Amino acid sequence: MNNLIRIGFLDETTKELRAIKKSIQEVINYQVTFEAGNRQELMRKMKLNSIDLLLINLHITVLNKVQSIQEIKSIFPNMKIILMVLYDQPKLLWKYMESGINGIVLKHFNSNQVIQTIEGVVQQGYYYSESILRSISLFQSKNAQKKTIDFTGTELKVINGLCNEMTSSEMGQQLFLSNRTIDWHRNEIKKKIGAKSTIGIVKYAIAKGLFIL
Repeated sequence: MNNLIRIGFLDETTKELRAIKKSIQEVINYQVTFEAGNRQELMRKMKLNSIDLLLINLHITVLNKVQSIQEIKSIFPNMKIILMVLYDQPKLLWKYMESGINGIVLKHFNSNQVIQTIEGVVQQGYYYSESILRSISLFQSKNAQKKTIDFTGTELKVINGLCNEMTSSEMGQQLFLSNRTIDWHRNEIKKKIGAKSTIGIVKYAIAKGLFIL
């Protein structure tokens, strides 16, 4: 990546997170722009400092509600958000995902997991580890409504590829199609489900039980 990625932190400054911040600072093109200890401080600093990505430690009580996260997203719609959460609760993880969160890291994380999630979010707009996707997918598949939209076989393969974080080139090689054709199918899927982005397709696929790890 050539562009500087400005990162903000919202957490209760712990030794664990100080180590994470230090590791992020060591990555070329990553810059921790500010740290905030509560929502009020966060809002003030975000108005004074433009950032590309916000890392939130959900030990902070005020942000334990999805509504608070949605409010931040509504004020700063172009900013990416990654949550660091303590428990692998599928229902709660799904609510966070629905709220517009771009990535989730479970609290038994290490620096490499956090940096990998940041890289995924920067490159494609979202990133969820295989374990998180599996947890959410199994939960949603039990509660999924019957799909009312008819997808072609190719569209279903593209949906599965997107959920597996495959690029257009990788899907094209697998399906023997050009990148342009893959992109066309991706846009057709968006039109069918009313999604604005690839992450919208992923969320739809998980919610409807179209993708199970």
